[in-house]
Amino acid sequence: MRQSEILQPERVIAFLDSHRVSAPLLFVLLFILMTVTFMPTLPLNVGAGLLWGPVWGGILTVIGATAGAGCAFLISRYAARDYCTRRFHSPGWLWLMREIETGGWKAVAFVRLNPVFTSGPLNFFFGITPIPLATYLWSTALFLLPPAVVIATLGHLLGWDAQSARQEIWI
Repeated sequence: MRQSEILQPERVIAFLDSHRVSAPLLFVLLFILMTVTFMPTLPLNVGAGLLWGPVWGGILTVIGATAGAGCAFLISRYAARDYCTRRFHSPGWLWLMREIETGGWKAVAFVRLNPVFTSGPLNFFFGITPIPLATYLWSTALFLLPPAVVIATLGHLLGWDAQSARQEIWI
């Protein structure tokens, strides 16, 4: 079977229907892997909305993104602390470090709601800050939820438009 045949919408929908529990789990695991390896996760967020709708797509995205952020946080805090400390030594990172020391969860909220900040490096950066893991995780989940639902809604609308267009062709 060719790769293009595997990704046909009908096959994807059939897989989701026959794997109602494992498909979302695989999605979350893929999201974690992509988060920890700095790969862009926006296509996954859009795809979650396309496949599961804005609510469940947003929730699955937040679960995957928060779990991936937590993994990166733990890696930088315990396994790669010296390396990460050396990498995050520029004036911008030092400014953010001071903001985290004084603002705690508010600094996490600021960077999660602000699209200027890329999540990949931030996830590792937060591991070398004094912020507690629990605070980091709840604030990450809470403040990733609004943008995740918005992007999943866009993915859902893209799928809805494509489905409407396919129906119009066949009518």
